[in-house]
Amino acid sequence: MFKYQNQIEQMLGKKLKPQANGQVYTHCPLHIDTRQSFSINLEKGLWKCHAGCGSGNILQLTRIMGKEIGVVR
Repeated sequence: MFKYQNQIEQMLGKKLKPQANGQVYTHCPLHIDTRQSFSINLEKGLWKCHAGCGSGNILQLTRIMGKEIGVVR
Protein backbone atom coordinates (compact mmCIF):
# COMPACT_ATOMS: atom_id res chain seq x y z
CA MET A 1 0.00 0.00 0.00
CA PHE A 2 1.34 3.41 -0.96
CA LYS A 3 1.19 6.57 1.18
CA TYR A 4 -1.77 8.23 -0.61
CA GLN A 5 -3.49 5.15 -2.04
CA ASN A 6 -6.44 5.02 0.40
CA GLN A 7 -7.15 8.74 0.12
CA ILE A 8 -7.02 8.79 -3.67
CA GLU A 9 -9.14 5.64 -4.01
CA GLN A 10 -11.68 7.24 -1.68
CA MET A 11 -11.69 10.43 -3.74
CA LEU A 12 -12.03 8.64 -7.09
CA GLY A 13 -14.48 6.06 -5.74
CA LYS A 14 -12.61 3.05 -7.10
CA LYS A 15 -9.77 0.66 -6.37
CA LEU A 16 -6.56 1.36 -8.25
CA LYS A 17 -3.92 -1.06 -9.52
CA PRO A 18 -0.59 0.75 -9.19
CA GLN A 19 2.64 -0.22 -10.86
CA ALA A 20 5.54 -1.20 -8.58
CA ASN A 21 6.67 2.44 -8.37
CA GLY A 22 3.23 3.65 -7.23
CA GLN A 23 2.24 5.12 -10.60
CA VAL A 24 -1.35 4.65 -11.82
CA TYR A 25 -3.02 5.51 -15.12
CA THR A 26 -6.80 5.86 -15.07
CA HIS A 27 -9.66 7.91 -16.48
CA CYS A 28 -9.52 11.58 -15.55
CA PRO A 29 -12.13 12.56 -12.94
CA LEU A 30 -12.12 16.16 -14.23
CA HIS A 31 -13.51 15.56 -17.73
CA ILE A 32 -15.31 12.91 -19.79
CA ASP A 33 -12.42 10.65 -20.60
CA THR A 34 -12.47 7.86 -23.18
CA ARG A 35 -8.78 7.06 -22.62
CA GLN A 36 -6.79 6.73 -19.43
CA SER A 37 -5.25 10.19 -19.63
CA PHE A 38 -4.88 10.72 -15.87
CA SER A 39 -1.71 9.64 -14.09
CA ILE A 40 -1.12 9.83 -10.38
CA ASN A 41 1.75 8.77 -8.17
CA LEU A 42 0.27 7.17 -5.06
CA GLU A 43 3.52 7.53 -3.09
CA LYS A 44 4.19 11.20 -3.86
CA GLY A 45 0.57 12.36 -4.22
CA LEU A 46 1.28 14.07 -7.55
CA TRP A 47 -1.11 13.91 -10.52
CA LYS A 48 -1.37 15.03 -14.13
CA CYS A 49 -4.09 14.97 -16.76
CA HIS A 50 -2.32 14.36 -20.06
CA ALA A 51 -5.39 15.70 -21.91
CA GLY A 52 -4.83 19.18 -20.46
CA CYS A 53 -6.92 19.52 -17.26
CA GLY A 54 -3.81 20.33 -15.25
CA SER A 55 -1.45 18.85 -12.71
CA GLY A 56 -0.53 19.27 -9.09
CA ASN A 57 -0.57 17.61 -5.70
CA ILE A 58 -3.32 15.77 -3.83
CA LEU A 59 -4.47 18.88 -1.95
CA GLN A 60 -4.96 20.79 -5.20
CA LEU A 61 -6.89 17.87 -6.67
CA THR A 62 -9.24 17.72 -3.67
CA ARG A 63 -9.94 21.45 -4.07
CA ILE A 64 -10.63 21.11 -7.79
CA MET A 65 -12.93 18.15 -7.21
CA GLY A 66 -14.58 19.82 -4.22
CA LYS A 67 -14.04 16.81 -1.98
CA GLU A 68 -12.91 16.45 1.59
CA ILE A 69 -10.65 13.53 2.38
CA GLY A 70 -8.28 12.59 5.17
CA VAL A 71 -4.90 13.65 3.80
CA VAL A 72 -1.69 12.22 5.22
CA ARG A 73 1.01 14.85 5.59
